[in-house]
Amino acid sequence: MESFEKQDQAFQDYVKSQYDRVMQEQQAMLQRGTTLAAAGDEEYQAAMRGLEEAQNELEKLMGQGFIDTRKDGIQAQKEWLEEQTKQKEEGETGLGLGDAYGLIGSFQASLENDKERLERDALSIVMGDGEKISSYQDSAQRERLEELQAQYQALEEQYGATDSEEMQRKIGAKMGALLAEAQIIAANEYNASEGAQLMQESNLALVQGIRDDSVLQKEYYNAGYTMGEEFSQGILAARMENAFSPVDYGLAPEEGGAGIGSATSEPENNAIPSAYKVKADSGIHGRYAYGLDYVPYDNFPALLHQGERVLTASQARSADRGGGVNVTFSGPVTVREEADLDRLAAKLAEKVARAALLRG
Repeated sequence: MESFEKQDQAFQDYVKSQYDRVMQEQQAMLQRGTTLAAAGDEEYQAAMRGLEEAQNELEKLMGQGFIDTRKDGIQAQKEWLEEQTKQKEEGETGLGLGDAYGLIGSFQASLENDKERLERDALSIVMGDGEKISSYQDSAQRERLEELQAQYQALEEQYGATDSEEMQRKIGAKMGALLAEAQIIAANEYNASEGAQLMQESNLALVQGIRDDSVLQKEYYNAGYTMGEEFSQGILAARMENAFSPVDYGLAPEEGGAGIGSATSEPENNAIPSAYKVKADSGIHGRYAYGLDYVPYDNFPALLHQGERVLTASQARSADRGGGVNVTFSGPVTVREEADLDRLAAKLAEKVARAALLRG
């Protein structure tokens, strides 16, 4: 039984791929046909040029309005920045923005310098320069670097004592591994340094500040949510005039609904039902485990569940009309080899695609 289901699913997947291919080819044919037809229709071409010119003029007016108003802001920003970049004159106290930016750059450069210095010292220690060991404060890291130094020197002696290229490659690989470990030790030492810790604390504080602000400033989200509702397609408002129950929006009883087959009173003053506002703080309107009879606008967010199916707009319209796509084969259908299945699936996909196009 399981084998049959797998074969059936494989056949459905193949038919779908053929269907998609046929649809793409027909769409390409339509585009090419439109281009060819338009090339010989001067009236159509003139109308399209007129439409394009009118659209360009509208966009030009919008852009000009933006530029005219934006110029004042740009000039004000430029003057302010020029004033801030001036260094404080002798006798003046405090730091200007230019001074502060200079200090920030100096601090970041010092971090880069420390990082590179620690890596140089670690590699130098392993390769024989024991004086650089003072750069490392952690006793365990100093001890490990000294061990790496001893191992590296032993490998150097082995490398010079053999003429075998294969042995030299193996010894060279081991030496490279020791140097790589030294680089890791250098990175760990840098991350534990005061400057690196200060930078990390600053970044964490910035992230926490943004997070806290997002939690406190709920009006930012509410404004976006309200605007999204206002710009929803009119069909949503029309459908909201009817009596919707939470079950219409897929809410189970534990989620605030009353279960399948229940009904609620009509919303007062055409208000959006509470079911529609479920998960408002997460941007998801609801869980549609019991289905949704109509998607009210583009980019409508929803939580889907395993085993459910989403229809295209064309398929939904066809289903609303209460009919499917009937495909009839005349004559006997004989399958002798796998190639016969391919031809049958391709023919079936082509017929389904054409029937779907005719149905809209």
